[in-house]
Formats: sequence, C-alpha cells, structure tokens
Amino acid sequence: MGHPDPVAHINISRALLPGDFTDYLDTLKCATNGEYQSTDAIEDYARDHDVLVHPVTGQYHDCGNSAGWLAANLAAAHIHGIALPAPSGLASM
Repeated sequence: MGHPDPVAHINISRALLPGDFTDYLDTLKCATNGEYQSTDAIEDYARDHDVLVHPVTGQYHDCGNSAGWLAANLAAAHIHGIALPAPSGLASM
C-alpha cells in the first residue's frame, strides 16, 4: 500500500482506530512542547498495519489560534451568505 505525500495532505484529526492501537499510545514519549502527539502513534501503527486514508474536499482552517478561528468563521459566514460589516477603523489602515 502506498503512502500519500505528507506535504500534500493534512491531518484533520479524525480517525477510527482498532483496540490494539492503544498499545502504540502506551509507547508515546512526551514531545518537547509537553504534549503527546497521537499522530506519532498513528505513524508507528501504519508501519505495522495497513491503514485507510480517506481524502476530503473543501477548505481547511487551523483554529488553534485567534486568526485561524476568525478566518474559519468568516469563511462560514461567506458560504452561508451572511454579510458582515467591515469593522470601524479598517478604512484608514
């Protein structure tokens, strides 16, 4: 089974995983930022098992920060035809 180019794809953090996947979570080491990266366990699991990747279409918005959250909400408003007034003060910028 071929693996997709990781640069051309993005993980939107949705996965269905079998019960034996927890063995891979048990081996995770804490990253330098203090977080445990489940994607590392998924990568390890994929080395030993076949995985199915389902491509999705549409826009991706990183909502991990205020700018990304705002961009996602503005895009959703646009899709639903919600007209938003420009914030005051932007015209002078």
